[in-house]
Amino acid sequence: MNNKKYFFEMSGIQSLTDEQTSNFVFRARTKDGHIVKLLGELIHNTGILQAPFIIDNEGIKLSAADANAHQLINFTLYRENFQMWKCTKPLYFHVNATHFHRMVKTIKKKDYITIYIKDDDVCKLCFCVETIDEAAPSFTNIHIQYCLQPQVFSVPEGYPAPTTCTKAEYQKMKMLQIISKQMIVTSPYPGLMYFFCDGGVVYDRKVVLGSEYQDEEIKKEAEEFRQTFSTSKLTSLTKCANQSTSNIKIYCKKNLPLKIKMTAASLGDLVICIKSDERIALEQKMEAEKTRMKKEGEE
Repeated sequence: MNNKKYFFEMSGIQSLTDEQTSNFVFRARTKDGHIVKLLGELIHNTGILQAPFIIDNEGIKLSAADANAHQLINFTLYRENFQMWKCTKPLYFHVNATHFHRMVKTIKKKDYITIYIKDDDVCKLCFCVETIDEAAPSFTNIHIQYCLQPQVFSVPEGYPAPTTCTKAEYQKMKMLQIISKQMIVTSPYPGLMYFFCDGGVVYDRKVVLGSEYQDEEIKKEAEEFRQTFSTSKLTSLTKCANQSTSNIKIYCKKNLPLKIKMTAASLGDLVICIKSDERIALEQKMEAEKTRMKKEGEE
């Protein structure tokens, strides 16, 4: 642990008095500490290296994509959904996503969590985790790097009506994760989607979300969607989906990424956008062509 102290440190069990009486630049408390763990896991698994956070009077926000811009995460945890909230000024900073994930992965489902930044130690984002069956809380700090206001990525629009499913229905996606690395996603018309994994000669499996009972006019006018996606990118969302307090909405349209909307437990909204293998290949081809033309122009 000592060799990691530069990035984060475990302060161990401390007196709550220090945490309660200090002055804060920022402080927020929630009983939904587990969602912080799941969001940390999602950020890490997406391949984001430095997680850019914005904390202001609206809440805690993150908008980030992986290095190749294949997957986008946007979430806002609204201030009114926290049991306690204080933010004296807008804060913009990055944290190392890997170390952030390590720091929050021990949080349990019923843990309370207080997130704060002290005004006399503004380069540390601190977590006080209170577990019901333990008498004393634990305190963890992670070093943060302040920056200019991070870029907020625009979430794609222009989709037809989404396919809606419950969090229990979305859990069926877990059945696909061991079958194949690629998943074929099809939608004959808005409101109905098929998720298919082919295990070759062994077996295959299909998960159906939505309903076949849609308006006939919608069916006639619909453009069929069929794209290939990395299986893990969709199955890894089952944990976050299981914490959603509303139905999950999945949007699809040709030439646009798959868009999945849910809530981050009772704290806010979470949107994930995932590009298909076909879209990624097209963008790589276009980039290669652009590079070739640039070289020819220089010659």
